[in-house]
Amino acid sequence: MKSPNGQCWRGTMNDQGMLVFVPVNCPGGSASSVNQSCTDAQVRIYPNPTSGSVTIELPEGIANASWMLNTLEGVTLASGKLSSDQTEISLAHFVTGIYMLTIEHKGHIIKSEKIIK
Repeated sequence: MKSPNGQCWRGTMNDQGMLVFVPVNCPGGSASSVNQSCTDAQVRIYPNPTSGSVTIELPEGIANASWMLNTLEGVTLASGKLSSDQTEISLAHFVTGIYMLTIEHKGHIIKSEKIIK
């Protein structure tokens, strides 16, 4: 699904019967525009589950990536830049629950993962 601002989304039904939307790369983009040097498996997010914070590890050569923390309903709660290859994000002020953490680089989602707190 594509929103009016050009962002593409994938909708799925969660275990509670709610429709959950996650931002995704739009189909039809040129293969050369996708960062081939970074795959989902090369980005590490840990610990998961967590009691207070998560660490994001990026592979070498990825600069100026960003992160976004959403509810499962798609509401953005926090976001920021990843200025190094290892960044810790505090979730201490968020209630216990399940969140979606998305990592973007050069306008493309390189990893999206559910985080359990």
